[in-house]
Amino acid sequence: MPIKNKATLDRSATPTLARVENLNILQPQKLSLPNGIPMYVFTGLQQDAVRIEFIFKAGKWYEQQRLQSSMVARMMREGSKTYPSHEFNDMLDFYGASVKSFGGADTANFQLYSLNKHLPQVLPIIEEVIKSPLFDARDLEIVTQSNREQLKVNMMKPDYLADKAFTESLYGSKHPYGYEVELADYDNLTRNALLSYHQEFYNASNCTIIVSGNVDDYVLKQLERQFGSANWLGDKPRTHVHTEIDGTERLTRHEPIKGSYQSAIRIGKKLFNKTHAEYQQLSVVNTILGGYFGSRLMSNIREDKGFTYGIYSGLNSMRNGGHFIISTEVGVDVRQAAIDEIYSEITRLQEEQVDAEELELVRNYMMGRLQNGLDGPFKVAGMYKGLYLYDLDIDYLYSLVETINTITPEHIQELANRYFDPATMHEITVG
Repeated sequence: MPIKNKATLDRSATPTLARVENLNILQPQKLSLPNGIPMYVFTGLQQDAVRIEFIFKAGKWYEQQRLQSSMVARMMREGSKTYPSHEFNDMLDFYGASVKSFGGADTANFQLYSLNKHLPQVLPIIEEVIKSPLFDARDLEIVTQSNREQLKVNMMKPDYLADKAFTESLYGSKHPYGYEVELADYDNLTRNALLSYHQEFYNASNCTIIVSGNVDDYVLKQLERQFGSANWLGDKPRTHVHTEIDGTERLTRHEPIKGSYQSAIRIGKKLFNKTHAEYQQLSVVNTILGGYFGSRLMSNIREDKGFTYGIYSGLNSMRNGGHFIISTEVGVDVRQAAIDEIYSEITRLQEEQVDAEELELVRNYMMGRLQNGLDGPFKVAGMYKGLYLYDLDIDYLYSLVETINTITPEHIQELANRYFDPATMHEITVG
């Protein structure tokens, strides 16, 4: 029997966009363990699972020797004296748990995903791995050799070499935000260097815990039992001051690679981190220029000219600095043409105000992306981690919503002129 009164779907009509004006953001419960470790709790997950993240101020910024931060974080996944590598991983598999660990520019992070019911078995293992990792010499040799071979491959890639040259041009080759690892750094790495770094930075006085998921008193008591004692208090890390080069003057450099068909392009400059008063407003300007798939750079250089598969711009924020970067890879025969188009789009932002339709599209994209990043306690906790590093809180996100919804075309044009002057950009090409 045919369906009566069936509405005709007009597929030629663009769906109406409804802008989100406000967000209801999950607030953290702020606690502390008996030994003083600050703990931030995001609860709301229905499933019986939690993510526990231990954050240490132990990133590249604090290194006395290159590779200490990243290799300590990496080698912690190789187990402890009681639970060497294979037993550690077998135990995690048995209880359906998983871990991640990584060293970044400013922090080193250790993440545990586990079912609540298995925490009494899993947390003692994690406690020992965090407090007393083995750093087995044989495991270190295997990991080091693997990383060394991967680095050899990367050193033949234009995009890797361009990133390396770009950050060096901004901060200097000796600055933790400026240098990339060299092969010789692996030769100089020793087990004692990892042990000393771990002893100094992995302690309760230098730790923050963010817990998310189905968090109840049972979970919190388990954490207090394993990590709340005073037996690993330690000292706060030393103050580190690093000397940067003056990266404000324009620098243009091309590094050829014989036989390469691709050129990697990096254009940008030193700016500031997300604590700056105009960081949020500039993030809107960046989104218009190259911050999403529908951006001006993508529309011009990918869709119109066909020079690349992708081109993006971004604001990179670190605790003690930040920079703006445009990155893409193009054919060597269109390298200069692509560069010219990049500057053309920057100039257009400076000389012409963004029209209402494009700005509304960008507002909706940014609000949608923010909403997605706040979908559930795991994501909110991840978002909060990116604020805590800068001594910011959830109010920063409400301020971002206000900025997205109220920034004007006049202000966007003003910011583009103030911060995106082509005469101050570093321009690095490799390939």
